[in-house]
Amino acid sequence: MQTITYLACPVLVLALSSQAHAAAEKIIHPFHGARDISTPQAPLVADAAGNLYGTSYAGGQFGNGTVFEFVHPDGTHGWTKKLLYSFTGSGSDGAHAQSAVTIDSAGNLYGTTSGGGQYFGGTAWELVKPTGDGSWQEVILHAFGNNNDGNSPHGTLLPGSDGALYGTTLFGGASFAGTVFRLVNSNGTWSETTIYEFTGGADGDLCASSLTADAAGNLYGTTLAGGNTSNGVVFELSPAKSGWEQKVLYSFDATNDGHGPQTGVVFDKHGNLFGTTASGGTSAYGTVFELTKPTHGGVSWTETVLHNFAYAVEGSPAIALPVIDANGNIWGTSAGGTAHLGAVWEMTQPAGGGDWTLNVVHNFTGAPDGSGPNGLTLLRPNLFGTTQTGGISKIINGNQGQGAFFKIIR
Repeated sequence: MQTITYLACPVLVLALSSQAHAAAEKIIHPFHGARDISTPQAPLVADAAGNLYGTSYAGGQFGNGTVFEFVHPDGTHGWTKKLLYSFTGSGSDGAHAQSAVTIDSAGNLYGTTSGGGQYFGGTAWELVKPTGDGSWQEVILHAFGNNNDGNSPHGTLLPGSDGALYGTTLFGGASFAGTVFRLVNSNGTWSETTIYEFTGGADGDLCASSLTADAAGNLYGTTLAGGNTSNGVVFELSPAKSGWEQKVLYSFDATNDGHGPQTGVVFDKHGNLFGTTASGGTSAYGTVFELTKPTHGGVSWTETVLHNFAYAVEGSPAIALPVIDANGNIWGTSAGGTAHLGAVWEMTQPAGGGDWTLNVVHNFTGAPDGSGPNGLTLLRPNLFGTTQTGGISKIINGNQGQGAFFKIIR
């Protein structure tokens, strides 16, 4: 089997002490729709040179979404936008990318579309980096929607230590409650295996999250629904001789702990998990939570709500993982806010531990700064992201405000 090496993902480490930083938002490039980028819905991903790659749900030559790059400034020029690929939505090609890309060591890009493909259930794809002045070439790794292999992948593909790619589908499987899948490259030929099918019951339902892995190769994620009270779960998948075994680490009850975790979870350096819920909590607008791993032979994870969102001030968490900087501060985006168009927030913790505090860094106004922010990407010392709408107020080529590329200056 051919081994593919991927760029290491940024290490998300929580420190025990941190301080808030002053920050400001700056628009780098507005999106115009039509043949331009339109409605991006996923975080950006940086390569080793600091270039940023993203996907969009719509726009491009055929209106079915794009893969794009913003080339890092060279000291003389600012950021340069490049449209790398436009999804056709016809034949075997996909449509409507809703996940971030994954980059291998050769600079090739991997991702998914939630629609299109041979069976109309979405695709997993590779964009092969060109040599010289050539164009990027798309390779379809798998078309979803055939039998029980899953339907509508949403989360970012996760590189495994075994050289495979792991991902999730929102629907599909025997119970049509979503799946977790594995993609393996053997001498240039990719094959897909469904390693878990959700039943829609206590084990979870509707998996839209990205996955994260620990050092032992166990996979962790979230489901939107299912669990003991149908309000979503945090789950673990562990490799075993008889196949992959699933365990629910926490089942949400929607009272004070949140409802509908969409984004997945991230680890701190102690092995604890952090994430957000889209709704629920004391104000019904979502939460930031921590799952503390068992100690001294225990088996149960303990959930702690770190923050309850207030929609009119802070918004409610968007569909993106939080980002944790080197100082241990947690950064994220939300819907709502003072203009109800989204916000960027930062959470800090006192040096000696204790309660976390959330501060709103920026409230979006629609134009010219965008609205509906996606997740953030840390490219030291600043953070970068995109919005799904807004960015311009005037109509260009019949389109108005299809999102924007922005920077949070720290």
